[in-house]
Amino acid sequence: MKDILHFSHANGFPASTYRTIFAELADDYELRYIERIGHDRRYPVTRDWPHLVEQLLDDIGSRYERPVWLVGHSLGGYLSLMAALKKPHWVRGVVMIDSPIIAGWRAGALRASQWAGLDERLSPAAATRKRRTRWASR
Repeated sequence: MKDILHFSHANGFPASTYRTIFAELADDYELRYIERIGHDRRYPVTRDWPHLVEQLLDDIGSRYERPVWLVGHSLGGYLSLMAALKKPHWVRGVVMIDSPIIAGWRAGALRASQWAGLDERLSPAAATRKRRTRWASR
């Protein structure tokens, strides 16, 4: 019996975007995912994503009768970690790929910036807004 790998995608990238990676893992794992996390009105997108964690937990709880591997990219890794902390007996392990986990003094600085209303300028989202949206043609 194959281990179950439940994948959670990054913000803005539906799960099917990762199909090439899934194809490489399919021989060894039973792969499952939510195609678009955060698009179900029952689980609104809010600060710290508690409802998206619940969406992931509800999906896992309704599908599986044995512990699963949680794998997530960026936001998906964060959601996987938070889900594992809430229901550790449902999870064999967590693999986080480039996930935004902030701890230690940086976490305190982020909380202070949120309190001061500066978090939108200092958060990872600020860097995202500065990313290139156009490239020269080849």
